[in-house]
Amino acid sequence: MSTPPWQDPQAGYSSGYGPAPGYGPPAVPGGGYSPPEAPLYQLGYPGYPGMPAPRYASWGARLAAYLIDSVILNMIVYACYFGGALLGIGLGYLVDPTMESDASAMVGGGTIMVALIAAFVSPFLYMWLPVAKSGQTLGKRALSIKVVSVDTGLPPGKGRAAARVGVLMGISLVTCGIGVLIDCLWPLWDEQRQSLHDKAARTIVIDK
Repeated sequence: MSTPPWQDPQAGYSSGYGPAPGYGPPAVPGGGYSPPEAPLYQLGYPGYPGMPAPRYASWGARLAAYLIDSVILNMIVYACYFGGALLGIGLGYLVDPTMESDASAMVGGGTIMVALIAAFVSPFLYMWLPVAKSGQTLGKRALSIKVVSVDTGLPPGKGRAAARVGVLMGISLVTCGIGVLIDCLWPLWDEQRQSLHDKAARTIVIDK
């Protein structure tokens, strides 16, 4: 009668039961198993140490995705500005065709104010929610790249995605746009291809 593979010393197991052939780390002489090789990515994924090294997105792909997202955001912002202004004027006219009453001014002005708030908030929402959920804006989806957490390799979630966008917008406001240029160029010499807002949120951008 042949020896069952889980009791056969030639099958690569020291004794007793073990994983099926082809699974788990390789056996080493004298029993036991060798630890898995460390990930090639220097920071690693602490939650999943056995994951393969990520493939960083190229700087060119990141720049192209940023330009696509910038065009989309400009369209959204201008639609809020001009669409809100036209809607406010139209509603004010419906309330009072002479456009001289307080009610007309309140309705029209209130509509325009809401449109201005929407124009200010929409860039944050656009760069926050899609990245939190899937790691991709429309621009990143077009270039097949995505944002993931350094710790897990998964989309960063709402907290980190909000921090990522907040730092980027803060850099833009504080430095009058100059910091955005530095932030955009930073992945060219960074070992993990991170921008400054990636470092702040502990995220990386990888090929999908």
